[in-house]
Amino acid sequence: MIPILHPETPAKCCSYCGGRDHDFEDCPKRKADAGKERETARVAAAKAQLASEDVRQDEGAPCSSSAAIIPHLGPERMLRRIRN
Repeated sequence: MIPILHPETPAKCCSYCGGRDHDFEDCPKRKADAGKERETARVAAAKAQLASEDVRQDEGAPCSSSAAIIPHLGPERMLRRIRN
């Protein structure tokens, strides 16, 4: 008869990265990836907030980016061009 091995501790296998020394909950790669995703979301939210503030800052006045696009027009002529 073949002896059946019964280890005292169950085998570990991470379903996220395939590592054999830890479980899914303890996966260092998963935790690092989650941190990167949180940072990316935070930066995107900050950019969206800044963009909305730039639009609301001077309603009707050209922002600095439109002056860079049409540098030969002054602010008054640019406003007339936008409104028409």
